[in-house]
Amino acid sequence: MKPTILVLLALSIVVGCSDLGDQLPGSFVSPIAANRIVQVDVTGRSLSFLVNCTMPEPCWVFQRIDQTLSGTVASIRVYGRRTTTEACAQVIWWLDARCNVSVPSAGTYTFTFWRGGTSTVDTTLSVP
Repeated sequence: MKPTILVLLALSIVVGCSDLGDQLPGSFVSPIAANRIVQVDVTGRSLSFLVNCTMPEPCWVFQRIDQTLSGTVASIRVYGRRTTTEACAQVIWWLDARCNVSVPSAGTYTFTFWRGGTSTVDTTLSVP
């Protein structure tokens, strides 16, 4: 029974690695977890957030943000892009991502940044 488990474990590792290897360099894009909001700048109805994010390894860079505004709640997800198909050091890496958000009118808004699963990093701000 133990050899079967070892074979299945080895096979799952090989299959998992080959999935990433099929991607072109720079084409593997995935959501990355927000850890904390480092800084917020408000200019009129434009807000600029500096968000500290966790990358799965140092071979990732900031790609983009996706945002949806529903009433006074802005849901924001930060995406990273893997820069290579080569092996990369398996250590957790961090980066600060600049996220620019505009709101339609003055008011109090809640900004939620995806942390993973159903977890978010939130802040509520009054926009003049």
